[in-house]
Amino acid sequence: MRFLVASCCILLLFGCKTSPRIDLTESQASHYAELRVERQREAESYTLEEKANYIQQRLHDKMLDTETGLPKKFIRSELEDSSLNIELAASYLAVLAYQHVCEPSNQTQRHIQTLLKGIQAADASNGYDGYLPTKLRRQGDQLIVTRNETHMNLYTQLLYAYTLTLEFVKDEAIQDSILKHMELIFTHLLKYDFQLHDETGLKMPYSNLRISHLTINPADRLDGSVFLAVATHYLPPHSAIYPQLMKKKTQADRIYKNVGPLHFDFGMWEIPNASSSWLALLSLDTLCQIEPATEQRGRLLKLAHKYDTHQNPLFLGLIAKHDPHNRATFITKVEARLQQVPYKHLSTQMVNSDREDLEITTNHYVKRSRYPRSSKPLPLYEIDSDGYLWKRDLLKLDYRRPAGRTYSGIDYLHAYWQLRYVQQL
Repeated sequence: MRFLVASCCILLLFGCKTSPRIDLTESQASHYAELRVERQREAESYTLEEKANYIQQRLHDKMLDTETGLPKKFIRSELEDSSLNIELAASYLAVLAYQHVCEPSNQTQRHIQTLLKGIQAADASNGYDGYLPTKLRRQGDQLIVTRNETHMNLYTQLLYAYTLTLEFVKDEAIQDSILKHMELIFTHLLKYDFQLHDETGLKMPYSNLRISHLTINPADRLDGSVFLAVATHYLPPHSAIYPQLMKKKTQADRIYKNVGPLHFDFGMWEIPNASSSWLALLSLDTLCQIEPATEQRGRLLKLAHKYDTHQNPLFLGLIAKHDPHNRATFITKVEARLQQVPYKHLSTQMVNSDREDLEITTNHYVKRSRYPRSSKPLPLYEIDSDGYLWKRDLLKLDYRRPAGRTYSGIDYLHAYWQLRYVQQL
C-alpha cells in the first residue's frame, strides 16, 4: 500500500501547476477593496429566507427553461446565455426535494414534475437510452445537445437527487417517473459493464465503475457500491434487470469491503480536491439516506471534518444532519456562512493574494495545483460567485472568471434548504 501511495504521489506531482500571487497596482487594490465592501453590504442586506426567495424567483423568471425546468448556469445581458446544465438540474432537484419536505406545496410538486420531465427530455435528445448529455440548448420546440460528453459524476449527482426525492416526495406519479428512468439508466450501465458509452457505442473517457479488483480509486469503489445499493433498494425484484444488479451488488460487497481512504493529507500536499470530496459526500449521504444504520455515517463525518478550515456551508450542514450531538453548533455555523453570500450571484473577478492583512500560504499542493491560499476561511462575500461554489476550494484567494455573469444561485438554495431540513430534525 505504501508503495502504491508513493507511486501515485510521484505520478501526480508530474505536471503540477503553480499559480503565483498577483501584484496589483494601487488603483486595482482600491477597486477590489471597494468591491469587497459592496459585496458585504449586499450579503448582509437580506435575511437567509429573503435571499432564498429572491434567488428562486430569479430562477423562475430568467434562468429556467420554461418547457423543461432545466436551469442555465448563468445569464449575461449583453451576451448569449449559457447552455442548459444537467448537473445543475440534479442539484436543483435536490433543492426542491428538501423544500417540499420542509414546506409541502402543490407548486413545489409541480416544479419537481416539470424538472423530472426535463431531465428525461435531455436523455431523449440523443436517444432515450439512459445516456445523459451534460449540456443542451433550446431550439424552437426541441432540445439540442451542445456537449454530448458525459461522465459518472453526473450520475452520482442525479442518483443523489433521485434518492432525496423518492424519500421526501411521496407522490405516486413522481415516484413512478423516477423509478422508470432509474431502471433505464441501470439497463444502460449493465449493458456496458458499468462503463459509459454514448448512443453510438463510443466509450466515454474517465467513466468506468466496472466492479473489479483492478478498480483502485476509492472514489470509484464508493460510487460503484452506492449505485448498486440505490438500484437494489428502489427497483422492484420483478424488474428484468434486478437479478443482474443483485449479482453485481454481491460482487461489489465482496470486493469493496474496504473502499479505501477518501482523503490524504501529507502536510504540504493533499488529494483529492474539494470537488471530488463534494461528490464523495453526496454519495455517502445517499447511502445514509437509504440505510440509516449504515457504518458509512462515520466515514461521511470524518471526510466532512477534513474541510473544517473551509467552513463550507454544505459540508457543515451534512455534519449537522448526521451528528445530532453537535447539530445545534453546526446549524449556527451554516447560518453564519450563508449570511455572507451576496444574493445577486454576480461574478466580479476577485483578487485577494495581494492583501497584507491575510496569512497566505503558497507552498501547498491540492491534487496537482498550487496557488495562493488563506490559512483561515475568507468571508464568502470576499470570494467570487460561482456556478456552484460548494465544490470549490474556499481557501483559494484569487478567482479570475469572466466578470458580469449572473449565476443561478442553486448552490445557495442547496445549502439553505438542507439547513431548513436539518433544523426540523
